[in-house]
Amino acid sequence: MNNKLDEEQVRKLQEKLKQMNPEEVQELIKKQCLFCNIVSGNIPSNKIFEDDKCLAVLDINPATKGHTLLFPKKHFQFLNQVPEELVGHLFIIANKISEKLFETLKAEGTSIYVGNGQIAGQNVPHVMIHIIPRFEKDNVSIGWKGIKIGESEMIKLREELTNACKNLIKKKEIEKIKKIERVSYREEKERIP
Repeated sequence: MNNKLDEEQVRKLQEKLKQMNPEEVQELIKKQCLFCNIVSGNIPSNKIFEDDKCLAVLDINPATKGHTLLFPKKHFQFLNQVPEELVGHLFIIANKISEKLFETLKAEGTSIYVGNGQIAGQNVPHVMIHIIPRFEKDNVSIGWKGIKIGESEMIKLREELTNACKNLIKKKEIEKIKKIERVSYREEKERIP
C-alpha cells in the first residue's frame, strides 16, 4: 500500500489547510499525534505518572527495562515552543522519575534525553523527554565522535553565540529574579532571632 500523496492530493490538502483557522489546524494535529491520542485515552499506554500538565509512560520499544517517556499533555512539537514554566515542571518530574528508576530498578545511572527535531532523533512530532535507566553492559549508546575545531573558528563561534545569547533573559525577568532574591533574604533574616 502506497501512503504517499500525489501532487493533486497535496494541492487539495494545502488548500484545505489554508482555509482552516489556527484552532482547527491545532485540532487536526492533535487528532493525528500519537502522544495526544495517548493523553486523550484513544491509544492505550503503560502510564506510570500523570498530573494536570504531563504524562509519563513506559516506552513500547525501550532502550532498557523501565525506559520512560515524559511529555506535556498539550501538543508542542519542539522544546522551544513549550512555555518556560512547563519546561521547568517537566524537568523536575523527569528528575524525580529518574530517582525512582534508581530506587526501584536498581539502575546504575540514567540518561535523560530530548531529541529536538527529526535530525536529532525525534521520531514523533510531540516534544518528550526520554528517561532511560542505565545498567552496565546495557548496549545503549548515546554519544558522538568529537570533531576538531580550530582556535580561530572556536573564537568566532564563541563571539557569535555570546552575542546571540546576550538577551536570553529579558531585563524584566532579571529584575524579577533580583526582587525574589531580596524578598527571600529578608524573610530569612526576620526568622532568625
